[in-house]
Amino acid sequence: MKLDKIIDHFYGLSGQISSGLPLLMITSIISKNIGIEEAGNFVILVAIISTLYTVSLWGLRPMIIIDNYQSFRKQDYIYFRIYFFILLIMTTISYAALKDIQLIVLFVILLYKISDGFIDLNFGFAQQIDSSNALRELFNNHSLKFLLFLGTYIYLFLNENQEIFALVFFTGLITLALIIYRLFKNFPVKINLKVNYKNIVIIFKKSSAFAVSASICAFLTGSPRFFLDNIYSGELMGVVAICLSIGTLFGMVFNTTWARHFPNYRNEKKLYFGIRFILENFLLLILLILLCLKLIPYLASIFFNFNITQHLEVSQFVLIGCAVFNFGMSILNLFKITKYPIFESLSYLIGLSIICLFTIFFPSTEIYFTLIISGISMLILGLISLAILSQSAD
Repeated sequence: MKLDKIIDHFYGLSGQISSGLPLLMITSIISKNIGIEEAGNFVILVAIISTLYTVSLWGLRPMIIIDNYQSFRKQDYIYFRIYFFILLIMTTISYAALKDIQLIVLFVILLYKISDGFIDLNFGFAQQIDSSNALRELFNNHSLKFLLFLGTYIYLFLNENQEIFALVFFTGLITLALIIYRLFKNFPVKINLKVNYKNIVIIFKKSSAFAVSASICAFLTGSPRFFLDNIYSGELMGVVAICLSIGTLFGMVFNTTWARHFPNYRNEKKLYFGIRFILENFLLLILLILLCLKLIPYLASIFFNFNITQHLEVSQFVLIGCAVFNFGMSILNLFKITKYPIFESLSYLIGLSIICLFTIFFPSTEIYFTLIISGISMLILGLISLAILSQSAD
C-alpha cells in the first residue's frame, strides 16, 4: 500500500511539474536568443494569461467529482469548457491589441494553456473511475506535451536567430490536437450540434463557488509577476522574473498532494486527513528550500543564461520565497472539506492584499520578503481549518 502511494505521488508530481515546463523552456529560449529582460517581459505576459486561463476553467474539475454524472453528462462539461476557452481567446486578443503584443506570441501561450485545460478535463473524468489511474493519465498527457516540445526546444537552443515563435506555434498546434484526440479516445462521447444550454447555465451556477476560490488563487499566484516592473528593471528584473516563473512549479508540486488526497477525503477522519496533509506539505517545503539553496539557482543560470555569481543571492531568496508562499497557499485547500469553504477564498484575498500592498505602495521592498510574509500569513489562516475539522470530529 505504501509503495502504491509513492508511485501515485511520483505520477502526480511528475505530471504537475511537466505541465509547466514548455512555457518555462520557451522563456529559456527567449533569454538565450533575445535577452534576459525580454524573457522577463514574456514571464509577465504568461502570468496574466495564466490567470485568465484559470478563471476560464471555472472550477469544473471539482464539480465533476462531486456531481459524479448525476445531473450532467460528459458532453455538457466539454461544451462548457469550449465556450469558456472561446471567451478566453477573445479577451486575450483584446488585451494584446491594447498592449501592442504580437498575436503569435499570444497564441503560443494560449495553445499550451488550452491544451492544459483539456488535460484537466481528462483528469477530472478519470478521477471518477480511479484516483491512481487518473494520476497516471495526468502524467501521460503532460509528458506527451513535454516530449513533443523537447525536440523543438533542443533545436532552438542549439540554433540561434531562428523563428522562435513560429516553430513553437506549430508544435503547440500538434500538441493541442493530440491532447483532444486522447480525451475523446479515453472518454468517448457522442458530440452533436444540439447543445443543452440550460445545463450549461446550471453548471456555471453550481461551479461558481469553486471558480471564485480558484480565480482568487490564480490572481494571488500571478500577482508577484504582475507588478514586477514596478520593483526591478533591466537584467535584474529578468532574473527575478525567471526565478518567479520557476517558483510556479513549486505550486504544482504542492498541488500534487491535494490532487492525490482530495478524492479520498471521505474515507478517513477529516482531522487526521488535515494533519497528514500539512505534515506532507511541510516535508516538501524543507526539500524545496534545500534545493533552492544548493541546486536550482545553478541550473537556472545555465538554462536561462545569466551570471550566477552576480545573481546567486537574489535567486536563492526569490526561490525560497516562492516555496514558502506556495506552501501557505496549499494549506488553505483544507477549507474545502470544512463547513466553511468560503474561508479559503477569504484567506486567498488576504494573501493577495499583502502582495498588492507591498508591490504597489512599497515598491522598494524586495519581492522575496513580500512572498514570505504572504505565505506565512496564509499558513496561519490555514491552520484554523484544523480547529474546524476537530469540532466536526466531535
